[in-house]
Amino acid sequence: MLFRHGVVEKFAVNPKGYPVSHQIIADGDGSVLAASEDGLVGLRQDKVQRMTKKNGLPCDSVISFIEDDAKRWWLYTACGVVEMPDSELQRWWANPEAAVQTHLYDVLDGARPQGGPSFNSAAYTSDGRVWFASGFVLQMVNPSRLSLKALPAETYIESVIVDRKEFAATADLKLSPHPRDLQIDYTSPTFLIPQKVKFRYRLDGYDHDWHDAGTRRQAFYTDLPPGKYSFRVIASNSDGVWDDTPARLDFSNGVS
Repeated sequence: MLFRHGVVEKFAVNPKGYPVSHQIIADGDGSVLAASEDGLVGLRQDKVQRMTKKNGLPCDSVISFIEDDAKRWWLYTACGVVEMPDSELQRWWANPEAAVQTHLYDVLDGARPQGGPSFNSAAYTSDGRVWFASGFVLQMVNPSRLSLKALPAETYIESVIVDRKEFAATADLKLSPHPRDLQIDYTSPTFLIPQKVKFRYRLDGYDHDWHDAGTRRQAFYTDLPPGKYSFRVIASNSDGVWDDTPARLDFSNGVS
């Protein structure tokens, strides 16, 4: 509701019948933000708009949120803590269909995405830390520590398995012709949340594009025709940054 000039106006924040919002913040420019089970809801100039998964949020349920002194917004959601620069919020204000850039800190980072019935449960303290109280657990985020981004994830090719026979990944490897099953094992020796390291690979001379392998650390090929090939693989670190120097293995099968 908005009380203005002696008149009460109602705006539908939760049109799907979700429970009432548990966090509401009014900004100096007259805009209002509210946490909702159906996204982050904004009211500006008598218009309501909603930021959800279609805009780039990792999930729709927003429990609470707060802005820090560095103009970053911190959203406590059902899937973890989301970091979003204020510049992305402003893009969304200007265009409700905009896809915002966010960073999710989930259970692998130590977040405990567990909501509760508390109201205005986010706080920003003078030491620069962000706090979330869920009714079940108290969580703290130290943005100054999170600003230390992970190094690019280097990638290494470990071995090649041809019809159940393993070979070391040596330069200019020569394989038998017409292999039925070919498996290439690769890895990235990162020690910072290895579960978040993702891979892409391609076999030059065979593939037309990169394959998104997710967290899988093997590439598979069947009935590879005779030829000379170059296998390349890259990895992204836990911050989602892709290494621009792929690991490479040149090999041939059935040709001299």
